Amino acid sequence: NYLHTLRALQADAMALTAEDAVLVAVPMFHANAWGLPFAAPAVGASLILPGRVTDGASLCGLIQRHAATVAVGVPTVWMGLLDHLDATGQETPS
Repeated sequence: NYLHTLRALQADAMALTAEDAVLVAVPMFHANAWGLPFAAPAVGASLILPGRVTDGASLCGLIQRHAATVAVGVPTVWMGLLDHLDATGQETPS
């Protein structure tokens, strides 16, 4: 976890900063999320945790409400978000 956290902070990886709002739409046991609960607070970034609700409408609302700048998830999660955006015409500009 420590090494994953350090790597996420490096410039050629995720390069998280205090200006970021990180949406973690993947289970914490997934490799994509191992270091993020530590990396975001380490640099003062906001951490957005959706819990079990990762449908397109819910994620769209979280991204818009919290102005997420970084989002991690598996392809099926993003397909649900894209389907929602296509169906409603909404956008996630951040």
